[in-house]
Amino acid sequence: MSDESPPASPQPDPAALPPVEPPSATFILQLFIVPGVLVAVIVAIIVLFFGWVGGGPQTPEQYLQGLRSPSGMKRGKTAQDLAQVLPRSAELRGKVNFALDLADLLADEIKKPPTVADPTGQEPFLLEYYLPSAAASFQAPVALPLLVQMVLGSQDRVGSDEAYRQRMRNAVFALALMGSRVQEFDSLASQDQERILSDLDEATRASDPQRAERARLALEYLRQRGSRDGRTSVPVLPAGLVSALEAASSAPDEITRKFAVLACANWEGPETERLLVQLTRGQDDIPDTGFETGDRPFRPEDRVRGIWEIRHNAALALARRGSDRTPWELVRETLDEETLVKQRYADNPGVAVSWILKAIKDLDHLRQHRPEVFHAQTDVVADLKRLAIDSPTVAIRVEAQKLLDGTPEAVQVRSRTSREMLLIVGVGVSVLLLLGLAVFARWRRAAA
Repeated sequence: MSDESPPASPQPDPAALPPVEPPSATFILQLFIVPGVLVAVIVAIIVLFFGWVGGGPQTPEQYLQGLRSPSGMKRGKTAQDLAQVLPRSAELRGKVNFALDLADLLADEIKKPPTVADPTGQEPFLLEYYLPSAAASFQAPVALPLLVQMVLGSQDRVGSDEAYRQRMRNAVFALALMGSRVQEFDSLASQDQERILSDLDEATRASDPQRAERARLALEYLRQRGSRDGRTSVPVLPAGLVSALEAASSAPDEITRKFAVLACANWEGPETERLLVQLTRGQDDIPDTGFETGDRPFRPEDRVRGIWEIRHNAALALARRGSDRTPWELVRETLDEETLVKQRYADNPGVAVSWILKAIKDLDHLRQHRPEVFHAQTDVVADLKRLAIDSPTVAIRVEAQKLLDGTPEAVQVRSRTSREMLLIVGVGVSVLLLLGLAVFARWRRAAA
């Protein structure tokens, strides 16, 4: 067998290879600059397009233009957007003239008979559904007389007319929201308070007598709140408010009474405390048709659930303010996790957890503002200790322990990203990916 070595592989001729040259300016321009400019133009068009089509109004003038549109859908959608924007915009909530403009619109709207929105119709958004909440979201309560009028003007017809029932509910919820905004006024810096009072004072000289009167009533009430001695005395509630809350507390439906609890909780005073005590007692006068059932027929357990929730919401509201008329046995029932999860809300344990967390939050507010009242309730403290140790729910254990440790309630910042911005980001990322693929493909062709 001959010993032969394999033939050597032929070496490439250097003269046959293409010359290696640095990339020219034209090549770099084609590879990066031109695609980059195209991407920038596309993104700019998207931003401009969606800023015009989907961005919505941003200024009071733009909102008012939408609310006065001849299109019913446009008016209702603008009111809905505004009711969602105002809770996030302290700047808008402090604009007195804007608040008065919305009150003027609400005054015109409630002159019309109420109607029920039809989600399947051409105009599913009704201005009246969202305008009360928007008008109530300001630190100057100029829309208060109109909301009172909505409640009192509906109370005799809520039992038989669904449209008036909805009008009353919307007004009572708006009154609850307004109470929280008035409390917000108390915490404003002195210069912001003076600015609002000055704007209201100027508005009392408006040419429209009704607008001027609404400004005057709001000015008097806010000044009266500011004149309290050390903020320890309870302010006198505005005229008509108690009558409206009394009507809501005896309304023949579950939801309106729950909104009445919320409103009474946000307007501090002996009159609202009396109504809260009333709401902790039997609610047997509500007819079967007044309870929420969803899409199914009424069942006896709907009555049991509705009455329980009204009474215990009112009990927690009394506990939150440290009232000596708090029915603490009802408060303790909201801390009984086993009964809530296994019996009362066996079909929806998440609701039971929500009730317990709400109770803990209200009791934490009591501990921070009236610690002597909180620590005097030894049975309640014992229930909280048991939850902090034995609860099978992590969130309940953590919140109960934080309350007992005296940890201040964490401020939750909700991040909100508009759908338009998400779409823009998505399109931009897609364009960048396509650009990257194009650059890679061009590079591969150049290398070949």
